[in-house]
Amino acid sequence: MNLYIDPQVLLLMQNNSTHTHLRYNILNYCFRNKSYGFEELLGTLNEGISELYLGEEVSERTLREDIKVFRDKVTSFDAPLPEGQRTYTYIHILMLNNKNISKQIAYTKLAHWFREVEASGFKAFNTVANSISLNYQSILNYFDNRSTNAAAESFNAKIKAFRRQFRGVRNVEFFLFRLTQIFA
Repeated sequence: MNLYIDPQVLLLMQNNSTHTHLRYNILNYCFRNKSYGFEELLGTLNEGISELYLGEEVSERTLREDIKVFRDKVTSFDAPLPEGQRTYTYIHILMLNNKNISKQIAYTKLAHWFREVEASGFKAFNTVANSISLNYQSILNYFDNRSTNAAAESFNAKIKAFRRQFRGVRNVEFFLFRLTQIFA
């Protein structure tokens, strides 16, 4: 299980609680990747904790409290976990990765998504919704020929890392020469 420690998770940790950061990261990983029943979620959580801390487990009560923390809108994550269901997973409202949909259908789905985000009241989605609304035309251009600028972004990141490695560029001509020798 490859875990990423979210900075927001670190802020919400309680100092006196055992392995809170690890529990929150395992739960976040689980909620993002599939739908879990309570017992399956508890088993996966205990399996992840026992990999690092042999013989230690989480109680049902602790898991229920952790789920409450994830759902808390005021002081916590405001995670999109629906209540009253027997499975736990994040709600995936927007799925535009279907290769068979046209630009017009994607635009319609995006409009419906905005309406659902506004109706849901999840504060966490507001920032994403604002970013998408500012750039929706560029995002929908993907559906013209199914291409992205991922290769250019990757190459730009390599150039920045290369420049950072040498703490800046003094001689631009030599820097460009080195780039062509290494990355061409």
